[in-house]
Amino acid sequence: MTGTSQFCITTWYRTRRGLASLGQHQRMTTWLMPFVTALIGYGVHWAQTALARRHKRKDADEERIGGLLIKLAEIKDLEGDDADRAGRDLAAKVAATDAGLLRDKKLRQRVNEALFMIQALWITTGGNFRPGAIRATWASDAIRCCQAALRGDRLPRLDGLAARQLFDACSTTISTPDGHAVNAYLDAISPEYERQERRFLRWQAQLVPWWRRSPRLWGRLRRPE
Repeated sequence: MTGTSQFCITTWYRTRRGLASLGQHQRMTTWLMPFVTALIGYGVHWAQTALARRHKRKDADEERIGGLLIKLAEIKDLEGDDADRAGRDLAAKVAATDAGLLRDKKLRQRVNEALFMIQALWITTGGNFRPGAIRATWASDAIRCCQAALRGDRLPRLDGLAARQLFDACSTTISTPDGHAVNAYLDAISPEYERQERRFLRWQAQLVPWWRRSPRLWGRLRRPE
């Protein structure tokens, strides 16, 4: 067999093998394409659903914060002889309903802290601040935090007046009779705020479909309120 004949036979075999491999590749591509297309379509659908869900949660949060701002302004602007007691009652109600459902943990803690102070610091009437001033100061602090959250900004620092009121309350709680009353009141309402935090975590876990819940979320659902 001459070199030319051997070259032709080798070339023919390689060409035939290449065509067979190409045909097999085309059949495999034809078989895989529907699955790849379906997978890409599912990924796009999942991304669109997640984005829509995120926008829906954001709109719900903004609506909740807007309603909370109205109630905080109502607490701040209460007038009359019974304004302080009415402000404490409304603060407790707002903390149990609206503030406890805020998704932002830092905002939720800051607003609950302000409502907590409105309910607790009124006992320190022997200090330098009247109960009405305490209520207006801490309601204003919660309002500033909610407005910053709506703008997408960081939460503002505690202003000087609120810090001075807090310092005055801490000084009162050291050895005065009013201080013992403050401590007793704080001990009475602190468990309620802890229960509110547990209720929020449970509510947040219930919003997640059961097939997407992590062991941590299942643990929140099993935990008693």
